[in-house]
Amino acid sequence: MPIPMHSPDRALPIWSDCPHLRSIRSRFKGLVLLAGSPREGPLGRSIGRAILDLPVRPKISLLSIWLAHAAELTTALGIDLCSIRVFINQGGKSPAEVVAPPGVSLTVEFDREELRGTGGLLRDLSTDYSPGDLLLVCNANQLLLEPLVGLVQALASEPGQVRLLSSDDGVPLGLQLVDVGVLRGIKSKGFVDLKEQALPALALKSEIRVTHRADAAVLPVRTLDDYIHAVRLANAAEDAAVSDPFAEDWFESFRVIEDGAFVEPSARIHDSVVLYGAKVGAGVVLVRSLVCPGAVVAAGSVISDDIVPGDAARYQEMHP
Repeated sequence: MPIPMHSPDRALPIWSDCPHLRSIRSRFKGLVLLAGSPREGPLGRSIGRAILDLPVRPKISLLSIWLAHAAELTTALGIDLCSIRVFINQGGKSPAEVVAPPGVSLTVEFDREELRGTGGLLRDLSTDYSPGDLLLVCNANQLLLEPLVGLVQALASEPGQVRLLSSDDGVPLGLQLVDVGVLRGIKSKGFVDLKEQALPALALKSEIRVTHRADAAVLPVRTLDDYIHAVRLANAAEDAAVSDPFAEDWFESFRVIEDGAFVEPSARIHDSVVLYGAKVGAGVVLVRSLVCPGAVVAAGSVISDDIVPGDAARYQEMHP
């Protein structure tokens, strides 16, 4: 499952003459990444940064992978520019500045009103576009392990004003290709959730299609388990990236240590991530864990399936 690595000029012969992509080329206006959440979970609270800033590989964050996907999409569509608009809650954590590759523009914006919900947010930003324009609306805090181009091609192959991507068992995969004109039908005031309120209401008067993909590798990143699983697959060899139910999980498959983190050479970092500003002492064993900025893991500690927050005193209270 290859992850694109900032190569917008790389030839994409599979998609170069795709009629479905050609059909949306003139109408496509870019990506909207929804990075806000009404309730921040333990992962977001502990890391002290946006989830989009979490590393997936050394020096490669979740946001930088979105940018690389967008660069490939720019090339495949044959357009000059693909815009990415990241939306976060008012008062939420803004991702660190990342240089966008050629052919991609990036803006980070706060929700225009508090407590509008994802449906309300999309209704509000629909006034920035013309009816008939297409937006790819995505949950930002997830990792795509296959080209975004292929997923967009699958969505574009279906007719409809709202085209949703789903797994074969009906689980939404957090990507939808939406005609902006339809969004104008969402009520302009109050809280509106996209999935629970807006889509059922829009389905009464608009054509909504669901594209099922059995093999779509779209992984949420909401919890520690989600994150470790996503990073493990992202770092796996391409021929071994699909989970093997008989695989032994005591063999290390990855370690990610950010620049600015200090890890003693004798420490064992097994399928774990150490963020900048953290210190890991001699003889430590980390297994499927995340060490946050400012955390100090004492020599000889053994930590498994846990988040070590930056406040060491707080960690001791949580783990007496």
